[in-house]
Amino acid sequence: MSSAPSELRRSGPDTRGVTGAHRRGPRAVHRAFGLSDQDALDMYYAMLVTRQLSQQALRLAFQGTIDVSIPSDGHEAAQIASMRALRPTDPVYLFYRSVPAAYARGMTAREICLGYFGRADDPSSGGKNLAGHWAKRELRLMSVSGSVATQIPHAVGSALAAKLRGEDSVSVAYFGDGGSSKAEFHEALNFAAVQQLPVVLLCENNGLAISVPFDKQSPVARVADR
Repeated sequence: MSSAPSELRRSGPDTRGVTGAHRRGPRAVHRAFGLSDQDALDMYYAMLVTRQLSQQALRLAFQGTIDVSIPSDGHEAAQIASMRALRPTDPVYLFYRSVPAAYARGMTAREICLGYFGRADDPSSGGKNLAGHWAKRELRLMSVSGSVATQIPHAVGSALAAKLRGEDSVSVAYFGDGGSSKAEFHEALNFAAVQQLPVVLLCENNGLAISVPFDKQSPVARVADR
């Protein structure tokens, strides 16, 4: 079994070594980024679980068993990988396609399903919120909002609070390409830049925005260029 080059083990991730690592087999790639074999298996398992949760929830919604389901298919890798870079104390602001992020943060599959079914023992809201609006105080998972992009200024606000309090934390907001067309995105991004706030805005462009293709809502090809 091949291992990552010694210089990568010493200095951490170095993309110059990834191509060579890939030629020696897929296991060497994740090792080049400081991940063990077990880390890679755990991430892959989380991707499989959350893909099944997304697909089964959509099936239940079509059957009328639950009120609504917005799929997160294709978002698994970005959310699960980014979650591994966060600390337990970092506040996380999800959106309606954040099943993988919620699971990777520590919510169980059962807890996620309780939210879909609106059960009284749902840890997100006791069954009072819409299906798929996850939250868990102990995990610093802030409640999903039913409105697009409103979590972005919330994340920026918590980053400002952390800065004023002298806390060592980074706020993270997940959103889609449709969220980048909202005023909240531009206002929050500008404020965060002016105040130099510890916040990460993670946009997942699936090209959909529910029903509007990205080229119909943006004059540029990349969200980052906005």
